[in-house]
Amino acid sequence: FLQQLTGPFCPDDDALLAWYLSKNMWWGDWPSHASGWHQRSTKNENVLFLSYQQLQEYPHKSITEIANFLQIDIDDALINAVLAKTQKSYMADNELHYSMAPPTLFSAASDAGFISGARNQTVQADAERIREYCENELERFGLTIEQLLN
Repeated sequence: FLQQLTGPFCPDDDALLAWYLSKNMWWGDWPSHASGWHQRSTKNENVLFLSYQQLQEYPHKSITEIANFLQIDIDDALINAVLAKTQKSYMADNELHYSMAPPTLFSAASDAGFISGARNQTVQADAERIREYCENELERFGLTIEQLLN
């Protein structure tokens, strides 16, 4: 994402990881951000907290829960339409509808192969550092990663 927005001005992997594992991210660090929304969802009925894992594992149930939360009548035909439009292949074919940011000169260069995509691959050691950081920070809120993801 950042590479597509900033192209050759994007920091290297180590700098990005250090930024992610800090309180200097745009919304603060992930544990504070996620636990804040989790806490808010337990105290306010106008906040629905769902994890990506829940959406992936129980899509039909999750879509129904979202519709009920929004007070939208939903039937199987509409659920199937939502499921069809949230498939990875559909979103890849219609990327502009699902992008977090409009295309830039750098995203066009990346798509054409001028900017290496290798930077976007998280190595196992980085994933372990991220998990360890998140576990330690979530302890401050009395939460675990599993509580937020399930």
